[in-house]
Amino acid sequence: MAELESAYPAEVAQIVASAARLADERIVIAGPVVQSDSATGEQLVGLLDRALALVPGDRSLMLARVDALVIAMQFKTAEEVLDEVLARHPDDFEARMRKDHWGEWQGAFHLPGLSEATSTLAPLMHDHIRQGRSIQVVRAGVGPAMAIVRPVGSEEMGSGLSHASRAMWEPVWSQTPVGALVAHYLLVEDDPASPYRAEGFLPLIRAEKASRMHGYWLLQQLAHADGCFVILADGDRVLYNRWLVFPGHIRARLQAMAARAGTASLATDASVFQQATQWHMLAFDMDQVVFGRILSEEAAGMRDA
Repeated sequence: MAELESAYPAEVAQIVASAARLADERIVIAGPVVQSDSATGEQLVGLLDRALALVPGDRSLMLARVDALVIAMQFKTAEEVLDEVLARHPDDFEARMRKDHWGEWQGAFHLPGLSEATSTLAPLMHDHIRQGRSIQVVRAGVGPAMAIVRPVGSEEMGSGLSHASRAMWEPVWSQTPVGALVAHYLLVEDDPASPYRAEGFLPLIRAEKASRMHGYWLLQQLAHADGCFVILADGDRVLYNRWLVFPGHIRARLQAMAARAGTASLATDASVFQQATQWHMLAFDMDQVVFGRILSEEAAGMRDA
């Protein structure tokens, strides 16, 4: 997944920030429709070439160059650069998905932009919230990143809420009697005595075409992520925005879940999924998800993973 701008040397970070601003200003994302032009793509390629001159062979920037070349409609060159990335990094998830699902797997510049400075949600992100999609894929700088996005009312948040407030996110595998799903829990410390908490569910649907926003593929992307944005929004107004680095045990759990999703009996049908969520809500005690405590493997549903 994406390298945040802060991960790069200062000069490279400035170039990446310029590319991100250009994408924000010139690429319009409206659901599956992306409006852009080849000139913008060529400008993005130029910026990324400058960055790569300073950090030659950087994997994330090379993949961003692939995506920019697609925007520039230079498809043959894009595939050549992608093959170069895979020759160096044959197991890279993002590179492999672009190669195996060319034309289906969205590049970074087809995703809504997000940074820790974002104060208004992109329209597509707001649409996803209205559709109940709390796990989203965004563009951070010039690469894809994950985000946990929850709708809240300003009046329901504690007075202690700030962008520095602690947050934690806990995924749980739930093997219900009617099939498996992933439950996930978000805590944000707006009030130390009673922090904000939310429960969500991820159906592990594996669509015929590889799609970033389908449940199975969301889990695969999470398993390859170093962290995620945590966003609380009232309408499209962002109240809380923080990058959360996944601790080692969460990364290991996500990787085990992603592997298990390929073979487990899953709750994929809509009515069955609803039954599975109801079973889980009755069986799982949300109060065991607290700051400073790691869920046991049994509680996280991973004893046999």
